[in-house]
Amino acid sequence: EGVPVHTLSYDEKPGMQALNTTAEDRPPVPNTNKNSTIYRDYEYVRPGTLSLLAAIDLLTGEAIPLVSDTHKSSDFVRFLKKLDEKYPEGDKIRLILDESFSDFAAGENNSLITAEFIENYPTVCIVKSISKCYGVPGLRLGIVASGDNELISFIKQDVGIWNINSFAEFYMQIAEKYQKDYVNGLKQFKTERTRFKRKLDAIKKLRVIDSQANYFMVEVLSTSSGELVEKLLTNCNIFIKDLTGKIKDPYNKQYIRIAVRDRKDNDLLINALKEILGE
Repeated sequence: EGVPVHTLSYDEKPGMQALNTTAEDRPPVPNTNKNSTIYRDYEYVRPGTLSLLAAIDLLTGEAIPLVSDTHKSSDFVRFLKKLDEKYPEGDKIRLILDESFSDFAAGENNSLITAEFIENYPTVCIVKSISKCYGVPGLRLGIVASGDNELISFIKQDVGIWNINSFAEFYMQIAEKYQKDYVNGLKQFKTERTRFKRKLDAIKKLRVIDSQANYFMVEVLSTSSGELVEKLLTNCNIFIKDLTGKIKDPYNKQYIRIAVRDRKDNDLLINALKEILGE
C-alpha cells in the first residue's frame, strides 16, 4: 500500500455578517401548550463581519472550518496548519482550489496556474471555469491544473474522447489572440465595479456585501426581495436574481444578486432602484 491520500475541496466566504439577538430566546414551557417551539425575537444587531474558510474531506464528508475576523493570506496559512495538525504525519493532503472568479479579484496576476506554482506544489489541484471569467457560459469550458502527474493521468482516463464541442475547441484556439484585450477589459471592469458599489452604497434601503466577483449580493432592508425583483421586471424591464429562497436565515432577511455590467446598464439599474425604493 502507498501513502494515504486525503483529498479536500476548499472554499472561503468573506464578509459574512456576524449577527446577535437583542433578547434571549424563550424556550418551550414543559407540560403546557405554551411556547411549543423556541421563540426568537425578530430584532438583531450586527457586531461586524467574519470570514469562513472551510474544506470538505471528499472521502469522509467531514467539514473542516476556520472562522476569522479578518480575510488575509495569514488566515489561509492558519487553515493549512490546521489541516497539517489534523492528519497523521507523512500522509498526503491533496487540496482542490477553485479560482473561477480569481480574474475579477483586485490586483493583477491572481491565478495560481503557473508552471512554477504547479511544480512547487504538486499536491494542489486547481480548477477554473473558463465559462465564468470569459463570459462564454454556453461553451461549458473548464480546466484542471496539477503537478500530480498520476492524478492528471487518472482524470484523462475518465474523460470521454469527445469531451469538448467544436465551438469550444475553436474558442480555445483564438483566445490567446485576444489576451491583451481581455486584460484591459478586466481593468475597466474593476474600475466600474468600484464605482457601481459606491452608487449602490448610497441607497440607504440596501446593504451591499463587498465582492471580488462580477456580482454583488445585496440585503434588501425595506421590502421583500421578491416584491423588488417583480417591480424591477414589470416596471423597468430589468431582471435580477432573488436569493432569499436559497439562504437559510433565521431572521428572514431578504437578499438579491446584482450583476456588474457596463456603466450605462449599471446606472439604469441604480435609477430604477432609487425610484422603486423611494430615494
